[in-house]
Parts: sequence; C-alpha cells; structure tokens
Amino acid sequence: MRPFEFYTLCRECQEILKAAAPYKTGNLRYNAIKFEITGDTCRLYVDEKIAPYMKYTNEPWTNGMKNPNEGWFDRAAKKIAQHIAERTRGDLHNA
Repeated sequence: MRPFEFYTLCRECQEILKAAAPYKTGNLRYNAIKFEITGDTCRLYVDEKIAPYMKYTNEPWTNGMKNPNEGWFDRAAKKIAQHIAERTRGDLHNA
C-alpha cells in the first residue's frame, strides 16, 4: 500500500469512528477522535484530555438506567476492522 493510500485508509477509519460516536455537544465526535501515523502504523484513538467522559458513553451505567449508547465503540471497532479487511483484501478471524 502506498503512503497516500495508507493515509486515506486511516482517515476513512477515523470517519467511521466519528459517525458511530454519540452526539450531544459534538465534542467527542468532532474534537476528540484522532489518528496519528508513525511509519507503517496508524493509531486511531479518542483523546481523553478532550473528552474524559468517553468511557462512560460506551459502558453500562451503574445507576440502574440503560445507557442508550452502550457498546458504540465496540461496534465501531468491528466495523473498522471489516472496512480494513475489505480495503486490503484481507480476512477477519474471530479471536
């Protein structure tokens, strides 16, 4: 994969994660989801300095109420893995 293609793939993965993120103020979706490329590695992450509440958006709530966003990050990660496999003509295997 050429460098520009790799960058494009990383950006597409970022967009998938952004699209899946819960939206209340837009801070998580538009400011905290980032990626960085180092050599042949792409790190896609949520900057918890910007959105320190992110972990609470994905996990079950402890107050007895149902978190309407529960599992969003996990579902997005699966979608990203499928996208990478499709774009690189790879295979996904459940671990």
